[in-house]
Amino acid sequence: MRSLLYLEKPTQQAALLNEMPLRGDFGLPDARVIVPGDPFRSVLYFRMAKTGSGQMPHLGTSSVHREGLDGVFEWIMAMEPDSDASPSLTSAIMSKVRALADVQEADPMRAQVARIGATLPGVLGLSRGLEHGAPNAVFREAVEMFYQNTEDPLKRDVLARFFEVDAGNNSMVDLEVALTLEADMASGRRLFHQDPALQCATCHRIGEEGREYGPDLSRIGEQYTKAELLEHILEPSKKVDPRYQVVTLETEDGEVRSGMIAEAHPTHLLLRDALGGVHRIQRVSIVDEQRSNLSAMPEGLLKGRSVQEVADLIAYLKSMRQAP
Repeated sequence: MRSLLYLEKPTQQAALLNEMPLRGDFGLPDARVIVPGDPFRSVLYFRMAKTGSGQMPHLGTSSVHREGLDGVFEWIMAMEPDSDASPSLTSAIMSKVRALADVQEADPMRAQVARIGATLPGVLGLSRGLEHGAPNAVFREAVEMFYQNTEDPLKRDVLARFFEVDAGNNSMVDLEVALTLEADMASGRRLFHQDPALQCATCHRIGEEGREYGPDLSRIGEQYTKAELLEHILEPSKKVDPRYQVVTLETEDGEVRSGMIAEAHPTHLLLRDALGGVHRIQRVSIVDEQRSNLSAMPEGLLKGRSVQEVADLIAYLKSMRQAP
C-alpha cells in the first residue's frame, strides 16, 4: 500500500483522518491513519518514527528525519479531535514521561520506564523523551536497558536509532549469506502470516490464508529460485506485472480510490483496494487516472531483519510448490 498525500486537497478530503490503515495497525490501539489530537494512535506517525520494515517514506531513507517527525507530531496534536473521541493517549503518555524528571534513582526509573514501555504508544513516548533532551541523566540509561531487554521487534524499531549505528540496514553480503543458512520453516511461516511489521499476508494469499490483493503465492516456490525470491523482495519495482499495477482514480465528485483493476468493462471498472474491497467505478465519472510504475510492495521490507529471519522467510516461500 502506498498512501497518497494530495497537497491540493484539504486534509478532510484526503482519506487520512480516522481512516483504517490499509497495511495493518502494527498493534497500536484503535489505530487509524491519523487520529486527530493523538499521534501515538496514528499509523502515519508511527511509520515515520521507526526504522526497519514498514518505515515511511519507503524510498531514499534508512533513518528518521527528526524535524519532519516533530512537524507531523505537532500537526496531528493541533488537530481538533472528534466530539466523541477518547482522551488523547499521547497527552497521557507524555505526562508520564515528563514526570520522570523527578525520579533520580536507577531502579525506580527502570521500573517506570518498563511500565510505560509495556505498550507500543508508550515506547513512542520514550522515544520522544529521548529526542527532546531526556527528563534527566538516568532516563537514557533506563531506556537503553529496556531496549536491550525487549524482544518486541516493533519496539526495537522505534528505539534502535538511539542505541545502534546504521540501525535498519542490511548489507548485500549478509543477505547473500542468508541463502545458504539452514532455515526454520515455522519461523518463516510466522514472519509471513503474523509478523506485524512485514504484514505479507495483508496483500498476498497462500492457500486459504491471507488477503487477495497482490499475486497469490501458493505456488511461488515452483516459479523462482531462492535468489530470485530474494531479489523480488529487495527490488519489488524492478519488474511490475501490469496486472498488479497500482492505479489511483479520482471521480468527478472528488472521491479518490487506489488499488488494482480486478475487471475492466466498457462502461465501468472494478477496483480492488488493499483491504480486499471491490469498488465499481463508472468510466464516465473518472476525471483523473494515475498508474504507478512502483510495486505495491514497499522498498526496504527486509531492513532491520536478521540474516536468519531472511533465510527463514525465503525458505518458507520456496516451499510453496503446489496449491493445497
